[in-house]
Amino acid sequence: MSPDSISLSEVSIDPRIALNIPMNIASRSGAIAFARVEDQIFVAAKQSTYKTVASVFAKYLPGECSIIVDVAEDEEISESIRSIYGKKQVLAEVSDNEESKAMIIVSKILDSAAISGASDIHINPDDSDCVCSFRVDGVIQEHETYAIDEHQKVVSRIKVLADLDISERRIPQDGKFRYQAPNFERPIDVRVATIPTLKGEKITLRLIGALDLPESFSQLGMSEEISRQLDDSLNLSQGMIVVTGPTGSGKSTTLYTCLQKLSRRKEFSIISLEDPVEYEIEGVTQVSIDHENTSFSNALRSCLRHDPDVLLVGEIRDKETAEIAIRAALTGHLVLSTLHTNSAAGTPERFIDMGVADYLISSTLSMVISQRLVRGLCDKCLEATTCDVFEKSFKASGCKYCKGSGFKTRSGIFESLRVGTEIAEAINTDSRESSISSLMKEHGMPSIWDDAKNKVQSGKIDSKTALRAVGARA
Repeated sequence: MSPDSISLSEVSIDPRIALNIPMNIASRSGAIAFARVEDQIFVAAKQSTYKTVASVFAKYLPGECSIIVDVAEDEEISESIRSIYGKKQVLAEVSDNEESKAMIIVSKILDSAAISGASDIHINPDDSDCVCSFRVDGVIQEHETYAIDEHQKVVSRIKVLADLDISERRIPQDGKFRYQAPNFERPIDVRVATIPTLKGEKITLRLIGALDLPESFSQLGMSEEISRQLDDSLNLSQGMIVVTGPTGSGKSTTLYTCLQKLSRRKEFSIISLEDPVEYEIEGVTQVSIDHENTSFSNALRSCLRHDPDVLLVGEIRDKETAEIAIRAALTGHLVLSTLHTNSAAGTPERFIDMGVADYLISSTLSMVISQRLVRGLCDKCLEATTCDVFEKSFKASGCKYCKGSGFKTRSGIFESLRVGTEIAEAINTDSRESSISSLMKEHGMPSIWDDAKNKVQSGKIDSKTALRAVGARA
C-alpha cells in the first residue's frame, strides 16, 4: 500500500514527539516524527527511506502507539530536522555538570516554545517535579516535566540570562533577555517574571517577536469590507485610527500589520511609541517606552518635533496622552493607537470619560476596530455539527495536521465603526455606547457578533469558541 503524501509546511510539528528520536537517527533516516493523535504517531519520511523508518523509530517511541509513515519532499524533511533539532547536538556535548544540565533544560524549553509558536512559557514547581507549559494559540498546554531538584538551577540560569539577582528568592523580579532560537531569522525578546510560591519560584516567560507578521488584513481574519475600510483610512493624511479589545485580543498585531503596510510607502516618516517593541519593522522609527524615565505623553511631545507623517501610540491610557494624540491628528498627522473598550461603539464614550472634549473626538476619529482573538478550526478534519444558536456550525475531530486538537492557528473576530458626518454629530450630542451602536446598525455596519456568526457558519471557528468570545446576541 502506497503511503500518503504530506506537505510539512501545512503541519505544526510537535517537538515533544519529534525529540523522542535522536538527531543523528532522524538525519540518517531522513525522517521526522511530527504528531501524535491518540495511539497513533505520524512520521514524515523521504521517498527513499520511508519503508524502513517505522522499524528504526519504533525503539524510541511509546510501545503502545502504532507508527504511520507519510512521504514528504526531501528539502522539507531536511529543513524540519534543522528547525527542530538546531543546536541540540552541541548542547548534548557539554560536560555533564550541574550548570550545564540547567543550560540544556532552559535551551530545550526555549527552542521547543519557539518551534511550537508559543506566546508564553509557564514553569510551575510542585512537590516532586516541575511542570513546564506553553501557551499556544491562546491555550495553555502542558509540555513536559523535569525533576524538582533541577528547578532552582533552572531558575538561576534564567535569572542570569535576564540579569536578575539569583540570591533573592523572596520577592518578585522582572527582567528580559534576547534569545536566538535555531533557524529563526531574528532573535526573540524574552520577558521574564518570577514570583515566590509555597513550592518554590514560579517563572513566566513571554516570547515577543517569535512569529511572523501577517502580510495582509485578510490573514488576520478581517472581512473584505473591513479590510477595504482600513486601507481607505490608512490612505488619509490625518485623523485617528483606534483598535480596541481586551488584553490578548491581537490589537498589537493589527497595528503592526498597519505599520508594515505604511512602511512600504517610502515617502512617509513613521514613528512608533511602544511598550515594548514587539516587532522591528524596516523604515519605522521605533521607540521603546521606559515608564520609569518617561511616559507615552512625554515621548509623544518629543516625537512631534521630528516631523512625522504617521504616529503610532502603543496605548492611550490617560487624558494627557489622549489629548496630545488627538491634537496631533488634528494638525496633519495620521495617528494609530489602542484603547481598552469592549466595543467599537464604546470608544467615544471612553474618551469622554477620560476628560477629552467631544468635539475633538468627532473631529479626529476616522475609524475604530474592535476585535477578539480565538482559535481557528483545522480545515483538514472539519465536519458539520448542530448548534442551538447558529443555523449552521462545524467541529474538527482532530488529525495529524492539528496534533489531534481540532484547532490550528488563530483568527480574529472584528467589527468596525467608520466615523462619517452623522456619527460625528452623534458623538457631539449623545456619545453613549448604546446610541452609537444603534447608529452603526442603521448604517449597516456589522457587529462583532455578526462576524462571529459568519465565521461559525463558514467553518472557520466553532460555536463554543464564538459564544465564549462575544456572548449570545441580545
